[in-house]
Amino acid sequence: MTPEDRKRILQTYYDPHHAALTQAVDDALAEAGACLIIDVHSFPSKPLPYELDQSPDRPEFCIGFDDFHGAFLADGSWNDACRCAGLQGAANRPFPGSIVPTKHWKRSSNALSAMIEVRRDLYMDEETGRKLDRFDNVKLLLADLFRRLGKASDRGGRTGASLGASLSATRAARLGERGRWGVSSDREGVGA
Repeated sequence: MTPEDRKRILQTYYDPHHAALTQAVDDALAEAGACLIIDVHSFPSKPLPYELDQSPDRPEFCIGFDDFHGAFLADGSWNDACRCAGLQGAANRPFPGSIVPTKHWKRSSNALSAMIEVRRDLYMDEETGRKLDRFDNVKLLLADLFRRLGKASDRGGRTGASLGASLSATRAARLGERGRWGVSSDREGVGA
């Protein structure tokens, strides 16, 4: 990749995405006094060469967070949803941390963040990309995890985080529907 290609990609995708995310967090903080960012991804059942964690024993769900923006997750209560569904969850493994806009990183303790990573073989055939029969069950589990994250953030003493999460999730879904970044969302806010 040439330096010009890198610059073009950053200006086309990265910069607009992060500007929109920063604005959504700013708006939620102004309206509700707190914000909960839920960053959702998937990961393959086998580690890719670039991944730092090369262990073949990969959890089915990963919740990523750091101590400043996600201390409310340290007690592991989020894992109850995984256990109730008979699934294995892990904290910060295979991917640690979660996204927080640079403007708020280690500055705004009321900008909370959690990353949810779902192992792809739970909901799709990794060879063909075909949805598995349990796809809808995984969506329901994600919705339950979202609710639990909101409740845990409120228990962590961050009043208004659930409202801020709702405002930000709504804005993120709207931005995603307009194609600003790779977010798709149904009416309940569960990515598909």
